[in-house]
Amino acid sequence: MEELEKIENKDNKKTKIKKILKILFIIIIIGLIIAGIILYRENRTLQNFMDENIFKKTVSENNLSSVDIDNDSNTYICAFSNYIGVLNNNILTAYNSYAKNEFSLNIEITMPIFSSEGKYLAVAEKNGNKVYLIADKNIVWQADVEGKIEKITVNKNGYLAVAVAQTSYRTIVITYNSNGKELCKTYLSSTYAVDMDISNDNNLLAIAETNLSGIQIKSGIRIISLPKVEQDPENSVIYKEDVEQDRLITSIHYDNQNNLICMLDNKIIKIENLQQKDVLKYDENALFADINLESQVVQIINSQEDELRVKITNTVNKNEREYIINSIPKEIYTKGNIIALNTGSEAYFIKNSGFLNRKYESSQEIKEIVISEKVAGIIYKNKIEIIKL
Repeated sequence: MEELEKIENKDNKKTKIKKILKILFIIIIIGLIIAGIILYRENRTLQNFMDENIFKKTVSENNLSSVDIDNDSNTYICAFSNYIGVLNNNILTAYNSYAKNEFSLNIEITMPIFSSEGKYLAVAEKNGNKVYLIADKNIVWQADVEGKIEKITVNKNGYLAVAVAQTSYRTIVITYNSNGKELCKTYLSSTYAVDMDISNDNNLLAIAETNLSGIQIKSGIRIISLPKVEQDPENSVIYKEDVEQDRLITSIHYDNQNNLICMLDNKIIKIENLQQKDVLKYDENALFADINLESQVVQIINSQEDELRVKITNTVNKNEREYIINSIPKEIYTKGNIIALNTGSEAYFIKNSGFLNRKYESSQEIKEIVISEKVAGIIYKNKIEIIKL
């Protein structure tokens, strides 16, 4: 009996030791993973090496799926949902990330304005009167408006705002729900609509306005409660304030928290709970800035001759992340959680977390880039190369 107890005790001890060793092994592995993540985040040289050699984030021209386009015709290109759209001769053709033709739609548009968010694509005739809403391979609705269309914006739920000029007013902003029902018309008698956006919960329409007719520039923001338009139309404008005198508003965007981010010519502000707050003033060496991200704004800062900082600032907590590039970009594009930079011979696709998503290298000049949340198109004179993001 005593011998059996001794054997059982030894076995129990071995089992306990094995459990302890397993736990220690797991702790070590977790520690190594955390240390690796920290090193990857903070060590730029290591990050670049891993991105290129381990994660294989660099792709090059002629190694991707591509769509041929006619250089001599009026061809217009956009990105939406999982697709690259090509509009030519009143036919919109959508290609997936493998350059496969997914569907085609008849669109009576010759000079398009595009706006996309989530699964929705809005297309309108620039200085015309036709507008379409597309989703899930179909035209959801279409309409003709009075006046000439200048701007459009669609949110992720398919709510659409259309700015129309050349009426008895400077601008009329017409708002539709996802089924094409007209919700309201906003009449601007003395100002022009510089930009518009609809909140993610479909409750708020924001309009950036500018009056250039006087000696001094006057710019302001108007926010309309869409539910109040039907219930209490006289009190539907819940916010109407000017920004600093002689300052221009260039764009506006609702972030994921339904705070309105406003890009001015000298700084970025936000309207949170109907209160105006500063987000940041531009760095004195900033070359570009943009606000069309989930809950971030971005500046491209020329800090050194051979180094440019992509500085990403969270609009909620003001935390900052940076990514370094070595070429001066000629254009910046943003959508969702992606920042795209076109340097001419290279394209960088950077996440709003500050990490590289993809780097694209080209042997010829990149003409333009289009992006959605899931796909990007690298546009040349005779083709589009497609990158899955």
